[in-house]
Amino acid sequence: MLTKKLANGLLGLGILLTVLCIAWWGVVYHFISEKSGETLMSTLTCLFSIGENCTFMRGMSWLQGVNPYEPVFFWLATSILLIALAMKKALRNDGL
Repeated sequence: MLTKKLANGLLGLGILLTVLCIAWWGVVYHFISEKSGETLMSTLTCLFSIGENCTFMRGMSWLQGVNPYEPVFFWLATSILLIALAMKKALRNDGL
């Protein structure tokens, strides 16, 4: 029973953190891409990776006084989500 509550709690936390990371990315990169003339969709890879363009955009956000988005938080949030889903699947297979 405790494991089921833990899995449900982690699932909720993983979903919440993933949505918050996507919102954080959207707000920061919308603000910065608007200033640089790029589209928000052109920075979609910055949601989960650190590339040359993403580093440049993060630097621009820092210079504008905006807390730059860090993809490591997205990786952490999705890891929590995947662990919770794996726990729920294991519990389902055990019949709990």
